[in-house]
Amino acid sequence: MLDGDILCPKKGMGYVYTEETERPVFIIQANFVKGGLLLCFASMHNALDMNGQGIVLKMFAAAARGEELDAELVKAGNQDADTIVPLLKPGEIGLDHSDLRKPSSLGQSGHHGAPGKAPWNYWRFPAEKLAKLKEIASSGRTWVSTNDAVTAFYIQRLTAVRLAADRVAPDEDVHCLRAVDGRRKLDPPVSEGYLGHLCGLADTAWPTARELVDGSLADAAISIRESLNRIDDFYMRSLATLINETEDKTTIFYAAKKKFGKDILISSWVQLHWLANCSFGTAIGMPDFVRRARLPELPDLVYMMPKNKEGHMDLGMSLFHEDFVGLANDAIWRDFTELIG
Repeated sequence: MLDGDILCPKKGMGYVYTEETERPVFIIQANFVKGGLLLCFASMHNALDMNGQGIVLKMFAAAARGEELDAELVKAGNQDADTIVPLLKPGEIGLDHSDLRKPSSLGQSGHHGAPGKAPWNYWRFPAEKLAKLKEIASSGRTWVSTNDAVTAFYIQRLTAVRLAADRVAPDEDVHCLRAVDGRRKLDPPVSEGYLGHLCGLADTAWPTARELVDGSLADAAISIRESLNRIDDFYMRSLATLINETEDKTTIFYAAKKKFGKDILISSWVQLHWLANCSFGTAIGMPDFVRRARLPELPDLVYMMPKNKEGHMDLGMSLFHEDFVGLANDAIWRDFTELIG
């Protein structure tokens, strides 16, 4: 995996900076290599989510082509972050959001690290395997997306290898935590051009690991789809109200209750599929690939990357060594994937 410490001027997440450290919201670094260019876009994750960064990429590409910026995108990008999500009305009782609550970290010296090494690796789902997975996962009672199918397959196989190695108990609960773009969930929806961090977190829970592993791929995908559908206008307004009314913001954290080596946290960049065929002008051209460089290790975190020109999808994942080895030796997983490294 490409070295983020060399290619990226700043880390977007997985760090603690001192108050004296310069913290740019967004920064671009051009890395010239033999035969090409590795262009890095880095943003503070608490200021921009991936959808927002995608809009910045779209405008940068337009500027590189010598075009005027889309006036609607510029207008949407300048919306007030403090009022973009309406708060709950008087009398409305918010959700408890207990899955996002944790003890305060005020006064703590810094990041304490994860319990063990969890290197990053990329795995590829070839286009024909994606189609096959979607077909299998679509045999249930409702529509599911390719993202749902891939997510379900991943957590099902990962839990299977953990279960076989006694790293997860058969009667232990398992959670799949998936980031959700809140723009489309609000009513009325927020323009896609809004740049700020506007995400929810869908929690799909299986009462036991055995139930997840023994169930069908279609059932797992449907459970994931149903949890995504529960992130709605009320959820987003309730979350915004919680953030607004909580003085100590360090007590609110994505995946606060996630168990290392048991659950997964997954985020999709698939909606940036247009990058595969996006021209950045005659000087830069079109990208050969889109990747996240190697990040600080964050066990069980997974990124679904946008499909490339051939329709293949890559997953970048930070896994404990024993989980990586387990997947690498799992015949079902290997039948659908190729290790990139």
